[in-house]
Amino acid sequence: MANTKAKYDFSNDEIIKVVTSLGSGQPLTDSHNNLIFQTVCHNHEGGSYKLYFYPDSGLFHCYTACGDSFNVYELVARNQGYELPKEFYKCVNYVYSVLGIDKRKGFIKTTTLSDGWSIFKKYLTAKPESDSIVLDTCSPNILGLFSQIYPNEWLQEGISKSAMDKYNIRFDVSNNKIIIPHYDLGGNLIGIRGRALDKYEVDNGRKYMPICIETQWYNHPTAYNLYGLYQNLNAITSLKKIIIFEAEKSVLKCETFYGDNNFSVAVCGSNISNYQRDLILSLGVKEVFIALDKEYHEAFSPESDDYSEKILHICEKFSPYFCTYVLWDIDNLLQYKDSPCDEGQKTLETLMKNKFEVKTIEESEN
Repeated sequence: MANTKAKYDFSNDEIIKVVTSLGSGQPLTDSHNNLIFQTVCHNHEGGSYKLYFYPDSGLFHCYTACGDSFNVYELVARNQGYELPKEFYKCVNYVYSVLGIDKRKGFIKTTTLSDGWSIFKKYLTAKPESDSIVLDTCSPNILGLFSQIYPNEWLQEGISKSAMDKYNIRFDVSNNKIIIPHYDLGGNLIGIRGRALDKYEVDNGRKYMPICIETQWYNHPTAYNLYGLYQNLNAITSLKKIIIFEAEKSVLKCETFYGDNNFSVAVCGSNISNYQRDLILSLGVKEVFIALDKEYHEAFSPESDDYSEKILHICEKFSPYFCTYVLWDIDNLLQYKDSPCDEGQKTLETLMKNKFEVKTIEESEN
């Protein structure tokens, strides 16, 4: 897999708007055209011009009291006294409010919805007109409608009963679906997804879908959350590493393998949003492992080359901030469309051992 140059999401003009709104005067520049602001990271009324912004990495560095590096969201948190990661959404609200970005269109302001997206609109939670992006919560009592049964399909795949208990997995007998509750970082129920077991539903693209009860859909915008983060926060912050899978089942398998040392999350799809990336940034993580499903039959084929481009594009979001690794199967340890943990703990650990590091061009040339 090749190296690629990462691009930051905000222009210099946008950074200037945010930092001056926090109390800095207009910036100076150094000989390399890096921006130099007053130290609003620990001073509410300016301070000395020792807060540098480096556009290539998108990071600030304070050369006085703070002595460390951070992105624009953490700068807002330091200035405003927000608690990370619990109040991360307030940092996003602040930045987007200053820049006038419409969050209803996604986290990248240049993103537009394609025609193909329209069929999914009814499954999206409507975004409020206000600046708040706090997700709607559901009453946990709704889970009482489902049976506390351990699905045989998951037991046969090696997912333990204790893992399913920890994540509050239920079963919908009448619809033959595994019930998967989703929680935000504070432990609030924000959505319920069902994993269909009937073949005709899977074959018709309804393998994972939000649950509908009496015409109410218990859906949530998955790009605003990470499945398993609430349960695995202690392991992730103490180990300072995180592995990102596609589906919830992978998190449950890692729970079975590693218990309290489980540092996995799932994005519930094959893409990772900027919000999810920035949420990980707020946790103090040092290492990120991208472990998406194997979408190629043979390594070193045109099919795998095409898929690697997508993976590298995802890595662009992470490589300026973390040691970024990809779990990439070159020895045919996995079947087509397998998750890296589908063939068991030993195979997962082999892929972890043989991981590929993805760096920015600047890093690889040093």
